[in-house]
Amino acid sequence: MSDEPVSVQIVGEMASIWQQQTKQDLHLRTVERIFFKFLQEGFSGDDLRCVLTWVKWKNTTCDYKRQINLRLILDHDGEIPFAKFACDLGEARAWERNRRPAMTPKQQVLSQLRPQVGETLTGTEIPTAGEILKRIVQP
Repeated sequence: MSDEPVSVQIVGEMASIWQQQTKQDLHLRTVERIFFKFLQEGFSGDDLRCVLTWVKWKNTTCDYKRQINLRLILDHDGEIPFAKFACDLGEARAWERNRRPAMTPKQQVLSQLRPQVGETLTGTEIPTAGEILKRIVQP
């Protein structure tokens, strides 16, 4: 971070991301050093937003409740700084990548009415074994 005003602005953006996601007020002076280290390690605001969204989802869907605490999530003072955050970021990205979009009301009704048929991600139906055999037998 060579340009000081840009760095201060980015640190301010990181604090606003934290406040938007967690509804916790941060005093910028107290966390400025943590966010500077965070940015120097190569992480971004999108990374922070991704991990916070994942942690909030885990807290609502799992029995295990994880504290949303800046010092615990960013673990900047450990032996390897931000190692736990990097691990959490990998899990959060995998969760985001594998998450399916919510079904529309039309899709919900159709899924209840039609028999269960395997579908690929593109939406094309996979033929049943009987249909494949009919195609093979008929010229």
